[in-house]
Amino acid sequence: MVAERFAGVFPSPLLQDLGIQLRMEICAEYTRLAATVETILSKLTHLTSRHLDLFKSGDFAATKRLDRELELTIGEKERAIGALRQHMLEHKCQAGKPI
Repeated sequence: MVAERFAGVFPSPLLQDLGIQLRMEICAEYTRLAATVETILSKLTHLTSRHLDLFKSGDFAATKRLDRELELTIGEKERAIGALRQHMLEHKCQAGKPI
């Protein structure tokens, strides 16, 4: 059962530096949620760059239309990060620093 729950095993770099071998297990749900957050953040990067270009070009009508998409994507990001945080609290399967 435990083997099915975990997607991978990662060594802790900090403890390796201290000469201690520790393996941190990451469950599949954590991996899925973290990938979702990364995807949404990448989308925000793209939308923000596009927004800046439209603003600089003076296309304020397109800028206004893009505003709504940015707002919706920011909401998506907030929900995705909230889901990841909740999962980390409930399952204690976080990697690195808590977000």
